[in-house]
Amino acid sequence: MGSSRSSRPEPILVSTHGADALAGEAIDLGQRFHWLHTGTAAYDAMIAMIEAARRSVDVEFYTVAPGAAADRLGAALQGAAARGLRVRVLIDALGSSSLPAAWVERLRATGADVRRFNPRPLLRWSFRDHRKLVVCDDEVGLVGGFNVAPAFEGDGISRGWRDLGVLIDGPLAQDLARGFAVLFAAANLERTQLRPLARFLRNQSLDRHAAAAIVGGPGGPQSLLRKTLRADLKVAKRVDVAAAYFLPSRGIRRLLRQATRRGPVRVLLSGSSDVPVSRLASQYLYSSLLRGGVALWEYQPQVMHAKVLVLDDVVYVGSANLDTRSLQLNFELLVRLPSPLLAAQLRARIDHDCSLARQVPLDWPRQRTLLQRLLQSWSYFLLAKVDPFVARSQFRHLR
Repeated sequence: MGSSRSSRPEPILVSTHGADALAGEAIDLGQRFHWLHTGTAAYDAMIAMIEAARRSVDVEFYTVAPGAAADRLGAALQGAAARGLRVRVLIDALGSSSLPAAWVERLRATGADVRRFNPRPLLRWSFRDHRKLVVCDDEVGLVGGFNVAPAFEGDGISRGWRDLGVLIDGPLAQDLARGFAVLFAAANLERTQLRPLARFLRNQSLDRHAAAAIVGGPGGPQSLLRKTLRADLKVAKRVDVAAAYFLPSRGIRRLLRQATRRGPVRVLLSGSSDVPVSRLASQYLYSSLLRGGVALWEYQPQVMHAKVLVLDDVVYVGSANLDTRSLQLNFELLVRLPSPLLAAQLRARIDHDCSLARQVPLDWPRQRTLLQRLLQSWSYFLLAKVDPFVARSQFRHLR
């Protein structure tokens, strides 16, 4: 357990074929990146990481649901704990409410430390740990939009939801591990735990020319995640977005429209959704975005669950959607990668997914019925106005 980094086994990476070979492995920014285009590839990479770990395994997911993927993950974590590794698991109490208690108890029996984030969510359900993260030995990490659930198993085209993740081998894994430790320590959301968490969120900083892991949490417009994203959007000459749930604030919508004066702006959304009210709320914004020159696409084969932004040569990938809940309310994780190479790879992926999507026509607003307009308007009001109001009220009470 005290061996050097150079002796660590190489992660077992899943080979990609066809469209998924558009963006495979890349070495840049002093570390190695491997794109994970499918749920199957992501789960295989997670298991390989855990089985190769020598000292520690940290796992954090919004949703772990009963199924083959959860069984594989649980068995790998039990094996790591049995080998004497420090194993810590953090799952969101609301997002993982369907997970049987036996799954947790089997892990604890082998010595793993398993915690549920916000274990009493009834009166403070707005506080959610929406992050998706695996870190081993503080040296290799995996982030993305994947949860651990049957819906993500498959290639995202013929079967399973379409998503994206990245395996990172390099110094950035240390930042991922630090962020995990802070959330893990605050899992119960006790007031004494919140001060260190708030201090961590407030004191985050980044070098705009280096890879960075940005932790988002409840807060105002001065959060590092929002400030950094807005700063990149203000100057971007080309914008590509893949967003599972798309409900940006008025300010970000304005920045997207302004970006069309400098170059193309493309937003890939899901043509179907597991949260119909979210899709309706997004559609409420279509009219103003189309008038502003934003090209909208809806992915057709499956539910599209990825969370990706490519702003010029800067890539954002992680758990955060481009909506108010992700950018101001949830605990989230986005990795920011300033790299022309990685940006080109992700644009190739978005190009491919757009070839399987339907472009929203400019006359789309005129095609809606009165009932559709009413449903879209009320959905927007619920998610963009009511939900944030309730969440902020709960946040003030908790403080």
